[in-house]
Amino acid sequence: MKKKNLFLGLFVSLLYLGNSLSSDFARASEDDHHLKDEGHTVNLSVSPVGLLFGVATLNADFKVAESLTFGPSALYSSLSAGTVSATSYGFGANLNFYLGHPVFTDSCILNGTVSYVNASNSFGSSSGVSAGANIGYWWFWHGGFNLGLGLGLQYVSLNYASLGLGSISGVMPNGFLNIGYSF
Repeated sequence: MKKKNLFLGLFVSLLYLGNSLSSDFARASEDDHHLKDEGHTVNLSVSPVGLLFGVATLNADFKVAESLTFGPSALYSSLSAGTVSATSYGFGANLNFYLGHPVFTDSCILNGTVSYVNASNSFGSSSGVSAGANIGYWWFWHGGFNLGLGLGLQYVSLNYASLGLGSISGVMPNGFLNIGYSF
């Protein structure tokens, strides 16, 4: 129960922060670096937290409408649990809806994800899927640098028992922290 309360508290705090920042930026002048639409159509981002744990994830978002992006994601990892290690690769898709703002400008966003992951080691190989939704905030600066932060829920079904690593299945908290560059 404590984990659910902590997650709910973080989620509400993120919503409050995003709403406060959105209101502040809406009152800013037109030359404010956070509001200007620079006409970018692509954003590439990575997850620094994943990199700390040995998971390299790259996301590409392409503008498909005034407030909507869609794009692929790819991941690679090499992880160990005790004496067992596995190498994984995966791919998926992301959909981002910018709430009340053009794409690649400061905004609260709704994010949907789906992914497929395959892992293998000397015992065999296994795969799984996940699908989730997040709400977050994305900050963009002149020149293309950007930072995204969000929380949500995902359904995960990963059975790595054949690899000696166990399995995960069910709905669980999800989040993202991405650093990117738009052009």
